[in-house]
Amino acid sequence: MSTDHTLNVSIVTPQSTAFEGKALAVSVPGTQSPFQVLYNHAPIISSLDIGIVKIEDLWHGQNTITRGTSGPLAARVRQAEATLAAAHAAREQEARTRAAYEQGPRHPGRPPRWVVREIRIAQAIEAAEAALKQAQDQQESMGQAVRDLGLLLSSSKFKTWQLRWYSHNQHEPGMPSNYVF
Repeated sequence: MSTDHTLNVSIVTPQSTAFEGKALAVSVPGTQSPFQVLYNHAPIISSLDIGIVKIEDLWHGQNTITRGTSGPLAARVRQAEATLAAAHAAREQEARTRAAYEQGPRHPGRPPRWVVREIRIAQAIEAAEAALKQAQDQQESMGQAVRDLGLLLSSSKFKTWQLRWYSHNQHEPGMPSNYVF
């Protein structure tokens, strides 16, 4: 295909040039309505909406490059040149995420999903901390029980009872019921 009827397209942001190259056509989200720019388009300056910019490459539009734009936008078109100025330009998925964030919740009165996720994460952390505190309390009470049992086992009364029980069970099977501490 001849490349003499192509546009020089550039998308510029304050940080960098997000895209620069040749294309057959550029579809942009105009403020009033979306429009497409082709080679030899009438010169215009237009404001743009937040949205997706589609750039059709030279090979019969088989490959479409998409960039999302946000912030204050403007387009300047001359005979074989289209320059788009944006506050931010990103790949399509990044742009959709940013646009959804800027638009706010889809349902009035309901917080955005990311706020709900943050609340759920905070609740999960709070529940985990409560479970940890409960486990530490149980561990402490178990430790006290083990210490008490150790004291009991080391006492002379228990050793005397243990010896009596052992000598008694050698002669009679079953638990002794007549031994008292």
